[in-house]
Amino acid sequence: MFVSVITSGHLSETVITSTVLGGRKASIAEWTILKILMRTGYRFFSENSGFISNIFTFDPDWQKPDNFLLCEALWFLATNRKRTGAIGIEGYFTCRHVAVELQKLGYVMEDVLAALNVLLKRKLISADHMNFQQVEFDDSVQILASGYMHVRILSGRIEYLVGIIPTTPILVPEVSARLADFVKNENTRGELGGSQKVRAVEIFYEYLMKQGQANATPFSTLQGTGAGYVLRQVAGAIQHGRNATSAVSSEPDPLDF
Repeated sequence: MFVSVITSGHLSETVITSTVLGGRKASIAEWTILKILMRTGYRFFSENSGFISNIFTFDPDWQKPDNFLLCEALWFLATNRKRTGAIGIEGYFTCRHVAVELQKLGYVMEDVLAALNVLLKRKLISADHMNFQQVEFDDSVQILASGYMHVRILSGRIEYLVGIIPTTPILVPEVSARLADFVKNENTRGELGGSQKVRAVEIFYEYLMKQGQANATPFSTLQGTGAGYVLRQVAGAIQHGRNATSAVSSEPDPLDF
């Protein structure tokens, strides 16, 4: 990971050589590190280009494709990481148990199992059999630190949200076309400006909000679901992107307990 940061074309040579050449220290911004971890040596993020995953993606072959299913699975495992599951180990729950819980939100159990396998292969969760190939309903899974960081931290970062747009399935063609324009601009210019990134995330957020409201999930207060949590994270990222000096919410984060 360190080598990827140092050798990435997304890192300015000035940052690397300034201290060696006797110049002033040049700090590396968080968004730069995140961009590198998402894209490494590639221009755009993909699931094979870096160390980061898209938690808003889905498989179109699922019975009920949904941008929030991975988020909901991570949310459940994150909020229950200190509870003891069926096998008597803290944080481990059977895939069947997770599927039953998410079924209450309108998801199909087979889709939940497929989503857990996506998270497993991307090493955002681990299984009790200690391999990352496949899980079945009777296997138990636990969220890993990487999965926790995706839902707790990355979902609230503009650079992450902008980076995943090219790989996120968008179910509304008009929205897809609008977001595609930002991708084209970045491809042409090499980098989007800060205001453009925020605007792209605003459009993405509006789409996600409408998708959530159209689902059978309890979105009246945006409380108690993984979708509601990540939507608040995205909204916070937009607010910070508009005004870097905006006050951080004083409300305790439910994932910090």
